[in-house]
Amino acid sequence: MKPSKELVSDLKEFLSGIELETSKGESFSLRYAVSEDCCIDQLAQAIAERLCSGEIKDGNISDGYHTFNELYDHRCLLWINLILLQHPKMCYLVEEHFKGWFLLGIETPKGQLSYHIPNKYLNLCAKIERRQPEYDGHTSYDVCKRLIDLALSTTGVIRVKDSK
Repeated sequence: MKPSKELVSDLKEFLSGIELETSKGESFSLRYAVSEDCCIDQLAQAIAERLCSGEIKDGNISDGYHTFNELYDHRCLLWINLILLQHPKMCYLVEEHFKGWFLLGIETPKGQLSYHIPNKYLNLCAKIERRQPEYDGHTSYDVCKRLIDLALSTTGVIRVKDSK
């Protein structure tokens, strides 16, 4: 089944904002990879072939403003800063949780929040206690919910649980 001209037009419009970078450092828009004769399966195949060939660098796909790599670095640095604002007893760091990555977390009254952070940021976390608490089974959904709860807290700073 051939896509309609409307669908191709809508797809071109969507793709026109996506800038990619080739392994040679050249930028191109996916918009120009779509023609009226191309079906979505062929487009997916063309994109997959470029990704597999190394023509598109992992993490350098952009929304036109930031690459995935830049956004990931932002997320890591924001998380480190949030952790450093919390009470030290609540925070933990597990070195080499995975090769090249450490786990940076916090235990809140609602449960754990943790992210894997590349070792290139380990020096920013020198004051954080190295320990590995028992994993509470949290999922990405749980982390999002707990982050919302944190944002809704009065100060944004998590209170240490009363030991009484």
